[in-house]
Amino acid sequence: MEKLGVLGNDLIFTQEERTKSAEAAAQTVISIAQVGSFVQNAQHSAVHGEVYSGGAHSSLDLNGIRQLVQYVDQLLPAANLPAPIKESTEKAIKELKEASNSATPDSGRLQKALGTLKRVLAPAGEHLLRIGVDAAVTRLLGGGG
Repeated sequence: MEKLGVLGNDLIFTQEERTKSAEAAAQTVISIAQVGSFVQNAQHSAVHGEVYSGGAHSSLDLNGIRQLVQYVDQLLPAANLPAPIKESTEKAIKELKEASNSATPDSGRLQKALGTLKRVLAPAGEHLLRIGVDAAVTRLLGGGG
């Protein structure tokens, strides 16, 4: 709230401060709802569009990966992450976009990119975006990763 200039004075807030805090609270609630919805969808989605690696029956959900990319793209600008984490996340998302939209998606490349995304967000601690990505990546990698 301090970043928005909501300081209060002896626990008395101006109308402008109340308006700013209501907007910030609403954005936080929206972000929490989006991450919650995303994680729930990732955990309960059916697999459509699988990618198989070599002879092993290790499949990845291409639509799930694309949905993950879409959600992170939507949430990242407002995520308020430190610049290095945000930049690394943007690079990982770019790699996932390229890998998942390839004419012949490579399972190994996709798995590596998912692992990278999870790794670069790890320093974000208990940030909602990191929690959502961890849950989604774990689901997409079949419980591993």
